[in-house]
Amino acid sequence: MIFLILSLITIITGLYYLLNLILWISLDCDIELFIKSKFGKKLSSLSGKVVWITGASSGIGQSLAHTLATHGVKLVLTARRVAELEKVKEQCLTFSGGKLKEKDILTMQMDMLQLERHEEYFGRVIEHFGTLDILVNNAGRSQRAAWQDIDLSVDRALFDLDVFSAINLSRIAVRYFLDKGINGHIAVNSSIAGLMAIPNSATYVAAKHAINGYMHALKLEHPYIKTTIFCAGPTFSEFLHEAFTNKIGEKYGQSVKSSDKRLTAERCAELFSVALANGTNLNWAGCFPFSFLLYLKYYPNLYNFVIQLMGSKTLYKIRDSKCCRQSTSLETSLSGTVVWITGASSGIGKQLAIELAKNGVKLVLTARRGAELENVKRECLTQAGGKLQPIDILVMQMDMLEISRHQQFFDHVLQHFGRLDILVNNAGRSQRASWEEISLKVDQDLFQLDVFSVVNLSRIAVRYFKGANVRGHVAVTSSTAGLIPVPNSASYTAAKYSIHGYFGALQTENPGLDVTIFCPGPTFSEFLQEAFTDREGAKYGESVKPTDKRMTAERCAHLYAVALANKLHINWVGLFPVSLLLYVSLYFPNIRVLVIKYIGIGGLKKIRDSN
Repeated sequence: MIFLILSLITIITGLYYLLNLILWISLDCDIELFIKSKFGKKLSSLSGKVVWITGASSGIGQSLAHTLATHGVKLVLTARRVAELEKVKEQCLTFSGGKLKEKDILTMQMDMLQLERHEEYFGRVIEHFGTLDILVNNAGRSQRAAWQDIDLSVDRALFDLDVFSAINLSRIAVRYFLDKGINGHIAVNSSIAGLMAIPNSATYVAAKHAINGYMHALKLEHPYIKTTIFCAGPTFSEFLHEAFTNKIGEKYGQSVKSSDKRLTAERCAELFSVALANGTNLNWAGCFPFSFLLYLKYYPNLYNFVIQLMGSKTLYKIRDSKCCRQSTSLETSLSGTVVWITGASSGIGKQLAIELAKNGVKLVLTARRGAELENVKRECLTQAGGKLQPIDILVMQMDMLEISRHQQFFDHVLQHFGRLDILVNNAGRSQRASWEEISLKVDQDLFQLDVFSVVNLSRIAVRYFKGANVRGHVAVTSSTAGLIPVPNSASYTAAKYSIHGYFGALQTENPGLDVTIFCPGPTFSEFLQEAFTDREGAKYGESVKPTDKRMTAERCAHLYAVALANKLHINWVGLFPVSLLLYVSLYFPNIRVLVIKYIGIGGLKKIRDSN
């Protein structure tokens, strides 16, 4: 009996640690924040509250303003750049969908370093709204500099901005909360650098540790005042442009790359909003391996061993989102090749064109919208940095449904470049409709565009590759809906399943041909606007929301380019829980049935629609 009990305890303990390990690896935030985002207070609980966001003109601050405005939160937006603040205000009014009026958003040009004016700004907020509920200290700058080279004046300047200005404003707010007898809320946008040391940012690391210390002390002294420390990992924003270096007055001046492994500012802002709504004390957000490393800190000896094993160079790569690079260099393997992308005027197709142009790939860009294609060409030439000339990018206005003209377009490509190396079938439309309500004409129209037009153009390409005796490459943008069915998209799901059948058969029949099936999950693009419905000729006409949990088109395009460079056959991309569901579905089909039943149609729709 004792042996049985000990065995059960061992099994339960093992399962507990296994579950934790899976969550540490798969989540883009800490477990508490993940649970709160699913089962905690809704963001709508903040409706009507007054929230002041410093540094609100761009990045996380801007996206946080968008997210809160969507839920009817009254806003105070401050930053140095007043023109950008006014743009953010207009965007917030649009996102609010009528929940907010002009008077519900107060913008003020404010330099956080002007400490002597903080009382004045605070007074203007109270005069305008009569109260303040939450202060979000978001303004600040990062740093890139070697530890031993940093001038002491840089240490002082960074601490003045990132620590002392935030604390000064927070003290004014705390005194106001205490004087009025209200349970206010102080939040700070800290950093993962405030929880773990990272190389080449010594002053910034120290400043973020300091701000965390200040906030923990505040929580201890005034437990009835809510404090939230939000620690963001690498995020897509302008922060590198403005980052301190080792010299006073100097800025780092570099930009993040679309291929970086970073959270979007929108996703970061959504998680920050969840923390605010639920009044959590300490949370973090970031792509793997940050959560894994931070949870390891609960086991200090193991953490220290892992950090020593990784070394400073690896930590540097992780901090700058360079830890997960492609095995084959895009520029080395694809430079000079000719790649034809259909549906290249927007979304994944546009971003794939830009990603390839950066690596010196000659392009054929086709879509129905000629003007947008010309804009994409100009952006590709700019991003190519001199690697491409105008003659290296061929633009053709092309409707994939004009199947009779496919050969003509293909011949024009050969006439211009003399060859084609890779065909990327990216054009297509999605769908939102109930299974039983779909008109058969819609099924036929969707298959004509998403399947038969793609197969026809691909057959022309395959005949060319075999006739020229070259190892060509045919790729198709499928969807995770081609791997696991999703509700309210029956025709689209069936079309993507058939695409997998067609291109799987192509690979089987022609082992000397490279075939890539790329399956993106929910992505930020215009696809919902053009999606089929259940009625012939109708379009869904809705837009994705900036608060959705979706992958950026830039990140999706980078991974697509990696798949092309490495000649991978089938790949999928998507934020949690997309990959988890796909692995369960493909490798554990019996468990998949149980998981789908447990999640239910409602749960699958929420995942599909990023809710």
